[in-house]
Amino acid sequence: MGLERGRRKGVLIEEENGRTSPYSKGILAQRLMVSGISRDKAYEIARKIEEKLTSKGVERIKQEKLQEIIYETIKEEVGEEEADRYRLWIKIKRKKEPIIILLGGATGCGKSTIASELAYRLGIRHVVGTDAIREVMRRILSKELMPFLHESSYTAWRAIHVPIPPTYDEMIVGFEEHAKHVVVGIEAVLRRALVEGMNMIIEGVHIVPGFIKKEFTDLPNVIPIILYVEDSDEHKIRFYARAQEAPFRKPVEEYIKDFEAIRRIQNYLVRQAEIYGVPAIKNESMEETVERIIGIITERLKRLV
Repeated sequence: MGLERGRRKGVLIEEENGRTSPYSKGILAQRLMVSGISRDKAYEIARKIEEKLTSKGVERIKQEKLQEIIYETIKEEVGEEEADRYRLWIKIKRKKEPIIILLGGATGCGKSTIASELAYRLGIRHVVGTDAIREVMRRILSKELMPFLHESSYTAWRAIHVPIPPTYDEMIVGFEEHAKHVVVGIEAVLRRALVEGMNMIIEGVHIVPGFIKKEFTDLPNVIPIILYVEDSDEHKIRFYARAQEAPFRKPVEEYIKDFEAIRRIQNYLVRQAEIYGVPAIKNESMEETVERIIGIITERLKRLV
């Protein structure tokens, strides 16, 4: 009991609003990862900072002073670029503007995995899949009224019941009609997030460059990004790998059967990204993809400060 009473309490941080909060290695490490620092290195830096404070007998520290210690430690351990990026993110957080990431890409390109990792690193609690938005809309709008909505993104061409010019790609025409309906729901969620000040990632195949109104995409804190898998065989393998990790709602063979349509939609999304100046990232490695996205987000958010 005596040893427990004599044990040092954690360091308390005196925040700018007058409140105090305990120093947390986990919370700091998460914030450091936003600066492009790897998970292991972020935890190592957070531990070293705690050791610096406790070795000096620090029990309370002002937030501003702690930020300077963090900055100098990042500069020593990793480099000035990462330290400057960390300082930028602190300024962005103070602006209290919501960060909304629109993550698009064809079926099977890894959007959900990347969205989850981004949410963890950026401390974003709200991740919304456009499939969920589509499902809500399906409950409201009948198949007779909105036939394209009741097909998958890569089978929407089956809902075409009028002749189209022979030079048009019916798979893309069907996908466009399908996506346009879902975008109405995406914009409603986007608008609500902006009004409520909610950080959010919206991910899904329905994030099509050029479809979402410029009143949203021109905002510096609304960041659209497209993911793609360049190699066709690698893309196909991902469906089998994903089926082993978590069962699909339908057999993997169903995706393989429509694989050509999925690839054509991917090519279309990448072309749209080029036309509208949206970053398109080849998703080969989760770590590299996430770091690139964080870099893109950081550059975009500089417009806020």
